[in-house]
Amino acid sequence: IDLTKGNVHVRAGQQYAGFSLAQTINSQDAGFKVDVKGPVSFSAFWLLDDQRGSSSNSDSYLYAANVGHKTDMYAANVFFGGQTKALSDHENVYMIGADTVFNLDALKLSAELDYFNGDYDNNIDAVGLQFFLDAAFAASETMTVGAQFYYAKGTDKDDEMQYTYLG
Repeated sequence: IDLTKGNVHVRAGQQYAGFSLAQTINSQDAGFKVDVKGPVSFSAFWLLDDQRGSSSNSDSYLYAANVGHKTDMYAANVFFGGQTKALSDHENVYMIGADTVFNLDALKLSAELDYFNGDYDNNIDAVGLQFFLDAAFAASETMTVGAQFYYAKGTDKDDEMQYTYLG
């Protein structure tokens, strides 16, 4: 089902859904998605996810919401997501993140920050903190020079599982 009425778009069925510059939340599964366009846009989805490696007979779910604002010079998004029972029987992980892109003529800056928390299972916590920065400068019409920086806080504790994405 794919319905559009004015600024509202609703889709149900097999589909791709994802948020963030680095696709921190993404999946292609069956579910519902709603998009509302306007000066401040809103998107949300709920997907029936498969059980990647889980021995549980329970269904797993991936859900998320995104609020964004965009102009000619910048775009910014704040998003939230959660995942249940995809990797373990008692998984309940959530994350919050923000991304932005600045287009300043020849200079383009992109950044994203993501934070994960929750439970991988009954005895292991879900953790994660990551940052991404991309700077690109159009030195001429045919050449762009840039640099990228990535950071992800790791863990070596037996009671923690590092997450870098959901879905």
